[in-house]
Amino acid sequence: METMKKKYVLSYLFLALLGQVLCIHSVDINLPFKTVAPHMIIFFIEPLLDQTMNSNDAIQVPKNISHAYLKQALISNEISLYATYAGSSAHTNKDGEITFPRRHEKNEVTCLITQKIKPIIFPQNTVQNFIVDEKTPAKTIQFTRQQNLKDDLWYWDSKEIPTQRNSAIPLATVIFFAKPAHLYIPLKQSVAMPGPHLLMPTIYATKYFNQVSNALAFLKVSKYFKPINFLRKTSDDRLGEIAY
Repeated sequence: METMKKKYVLSYLFLALLGQVLCIHSVDINLPFKTVAPHMIIFFIEPLLDQTMNSNDAIQVPKNISHAYLKQALISNEISLYATYAGSSAHTNKDGEITFPRRHEKNEVTCLITQKIKPIIFPQNTVQNFIVDEKTPAKTIQFTRQQNLKDDLWYWDSKEIPTQRNSAIPLATVIFFAKPAHLYIPLKQSVAMPGPHLLMPTIYATKYFNQVSNALAFLKVSKYFKPINFLRKTSDDRLGEIAY
């Protein structure tokens, strides 16, 4: 809990200091909102439980050494999660952080958790939009940032809303490519930071994601999204990051 609070506070302070020097460019797609996004949406994905091997666990000698080596290579203790938003794609870093340039103005973020989405393609290979696969489990969580005027405090209000399977997924939706049962989002009020950056409530992973199989699953739709890249620039008295 203490580690999570430190990450939250440090991230906010970092964004507040660099807010004036951040310059974030949009992807080359037609969006119904502004194309220059100088602010960020930040998620932290943390393990719900420590799933590493306990010292009291019995040590098992594998019967097939080559199979054991392969399994060890495929399984990582890091959370490997892919996500998309407004035509861009991102992946958790070593700290479990996912960052997107903010491309909508409302103090509201909708998150869709599913393993599979389907593109609706027009003639000449033009992608019109995406829909949720009918047979794939999905869950939609809506975050709304509100202000308590009495105490002058900001907070996030989160709730689950029905997943629309027969209509287009809005471009401003953050899509996490995972089974809904593998991500836990507390449906309660939580502290929010004021300002243009959206530092989201922590999302918890109920299991470690297989990095290779997760990448292969996302590969089917990755060609439709532009990866987020970061370029760090320094000057005499300033430090800034450019996301493009």
